[in-house]
Amino acid sequence: MPYGCHNHPEDPRRTGMRVQSGWTDDQRRNMVPIETQWLDLQCGHDFSDKDPECDGCRWQKNSDAQV
Repeated sequence: MPYGCHNHPEDPRRTGMRVQSGWTDDQRRNMVPIETQWLDLQCGHDFSDKDPECDGCRWQKNSDAQV
């Protein structure tokens, strides 16, 4: 993918890890699981419609359109 784009189908990726959340009564670390949910990113390229590297991208936009 050019420019490190995120032109992939939506992917419910989750990354889990255990982090410290205080201390137990016997002075050991209290470890709890947390889950990171990654969001799908959209393109930030301002002129993706004029860039040949962006042909066919699902995030390709029309820079001539008025907002």
